[in-house]
Amino acid sequence: MKWLGSPTALGVAALLAGHASLQAAPLHAQGAAGGRIVGQVVEQGRGVPVRGAEIRIQGTSLVRTSDSNGRFLFVGVPPGPQIMEVRHLSYQDRADSIPVLPEETLELLVPLAPEPLALEPLVVSVRSRVLEAAGFYRRREQGLSGFFISRVDIEIRGPVRLSDLLVGVPGLRLQQRDGVLGPVVVSPRGTLLGPGTCSPNVWLDGVVTTIIDLDDIHPNQVEGMEIYRGAGAPLRYNDPCGAILIWTRVPIRREGGYGS
Repeated sequence: MKWLGSPTALGVAALLAGHASLQAAPLHAQGAAGGRIVGQVVEQGRGVPVRGAEIRIQGTSLVRTSDSNGRFLFVGVPPGPQIMEVRHLSYQDRADSIPVLPEETLELLVPLAPEPLALEPLVVSVRSRVLEAAGFYRRREQGLSGFFISRVDIEIRGPVRLSDLLVGVPGLRLQQRDGVLGPVVVSPRGTLLGPGTCSPNVWLDGVVTTIIDLDDIHPNQVEGMEIYRGAGAPLRYNDPCGAILIWTRVPIRREGGYGS
């Protein structure tokens, strides 16, 4: 019986020397055209039969599947050097050059090296109970034209002031208002009210507020934010100047709070 060595990175492995019975054991085939191959596929290092391996003679239509004992049989294999490929989902592929002689049988023992199946990475998504109750995720998944900032986004960016989160938000800019030290968010020119600028409504935990300076709220208090331009906010929060929805980590419990 011929032992086949470990597969190489090039895919066509040379037969390893040093194994017992390196030479093929010729057994006279009875009336077979071409050569005959009798083999067994086993797990390398354990010798356990491998069932369900696909064995193919390259360049021919000869294909076999190993049985429950790891065995397979080819008849009528064209004489000469042939490339035999062996594949199994749980093992490394291999390909070996084997000498096929006319009207003779070649016995092979084919070891396969174990290779664990590559699994898709596990994706973990953490959803905030506060934002879930506020309808934040539902609106985001509906594809509304708002800009959504979650607690994860806040922690990644590490803002010093709440207004830092709004820098670069499309369609908004920050402006200093007379008598107010902190920045005030204003909507861009071209709202439904005309060419000027105006301040969007600010909603705190579902209730409209009179907050002028957003920096009166510390970023550590905020679980999430939604920013809508012009009249693009959901119906309840819709306003020509836009809307800023702030959801705190410990929601303010009062009448009118939360909702979509």
